[in-house]
Amino acid sequence: MDKIGERLQEGLGALIKVSQTKRIALYLEIRVDLMLEWGS
Repeated sequence: MDKIGERLQEGLGALIKVSQTKRIALYLEIRVDLMLEWGS
């Protein structure tokens, strides 16, 4: 049981990290798009 619990926690941690990096990437993409629009 303990090993399964540890695996689940590791999996959840990885998912949270992925969703955070995706959010940051999206935010940066939006910022770049806005900067390009304002720059032109």
